Amino acid sequence: MVITSEVNMTIINNISHRGDNLLTQNQETPKILTRVKWLRVALISLVLLCVLEIWITSRLATYGTKVQEIQQATARLTLENQILESKIAEKSSLANLEKTASVYGFAPMKNFDYITPQKLAAK
Repeated sequence: MVITSEVNMTIINNISHRGDNLLTQNQETPKILTRVKWLRVALISLVLLCVLEIWITSRLATYGTKVQEIQQATARLTLENQILESKIAEKSSLANLEKTASVYGFAPMKNFDYITPQKLAAK
């Protein structure tokens, strides 16, 4: 009977150790599932951040092109303004105005006549 009680104790100890192992495994299983869930969330977040970065880079490139076009248009308009200001200065110079006036039949005055005010009102 000693042998059977020892065998029974061994079987009971094995069963209890297996139960402890199962409990330990059952406790570790949620931890592993939690880690897997966090890993999935991290991986999905990383993919989303990569997609967002690519989109932002694309938008910045598009805006950069638009800004460059606007700067070129500004430079073109500035040059055109300078040319127009130069033409205005040339056309409004006294020598050019004198030529234009002579074309239209105007001539410099030789005799000046002054008009004096007349006293028409009574005191």
